[in-house]
Amino acid sequence: MLMATLGLYQLYWFYKQWDRVRDAGDNVAPAPRSLFSIVFCYSLFRRIIDSTHAVGVATRLPPSLLAVGFIVSSLMWRAAGSASFLGFLAFVPLVAAQRIANAVALGQGSTEDRNTRLTWLNWVGVVVAGTLIALLALATLLQNSGLGQPPTSKAYLSFVASVVNKTLPKKLDSETELVETEGLDGVLVYRYRMVNRSANEMDAGRLVRDVRPSLVTEACTSQTRQTLLDRGVTVRHSYRDKDGREVVAIDIVAADCADYVR
Repeated sequence: MLMATLGLYQLYWFYKQWDRVRDAGDNVAPAPRSLFSIVFCYSLFRRIIDSTHAVGVATRLPPSLLAVGFIVSSLMWRAAGSASFLGFLAFVPLVAAQRIANAVALGQGSTEDRNTRLTWLNWVGVVVAGTLIALLALATLLQNSGLGQPPTSKAYLSFVASVVNKTLPKKLDSETELVETEGLDGVLVYRYRMVNRSANEMDAGRLVRDVRPSLVTEACTSQTRQTLLDRGVTVRHSYRDKDGREVVAIDIVAADCADYVR
């Protein structure tokens, strides 16, 4: 129930535990101690562990371990990306503490209903919260992969580049090697290396005249046009010499495809 209610049951659990402590005669306020459970969790876990001694329940779990586990996992909600899902592990110390509390209650001869069955209302909560968790996980996955981002965003283009880079570097011909791709804001960059020539041996203007027409044709007659150019992305072909010095960069945009029929 802790996970299914997105942490709301956690408040209820702490409240009920502190309520029992108050019923036992201690002057505590359950509500604020439940709201600030990170601050007061160690005190509660220590009381639960200490209660085992009177009834002979054996446990090797120190209250400090339960407290550290709960505090660290609770703070993980603030983490970025998918790491925030580690916050769901906050239920683990509570389950351990509840098992110990149940054993103590049985040792004391308690006949109270331990509420081990889910009611129809519980199931409604499980289904609703489970759906929300699944949607949240999907949204996080899409955001981290870049697929949920605008096509001109660096995140999306970096994802595209990472897919292409799995096949690189690749020799295109005896003179040219496609080394890598890189996603920038609004720009997908293809980086080439002219493997046999240095910058002072190359005519940048002539290189542009020689390769630009074929690059435009390739971009405007392939899926690149629909997935990138028509969505506002600039495709940049950056040429470097054999020593890695940039010679020229050729940008292709949607307007370059005006003469090409879809």
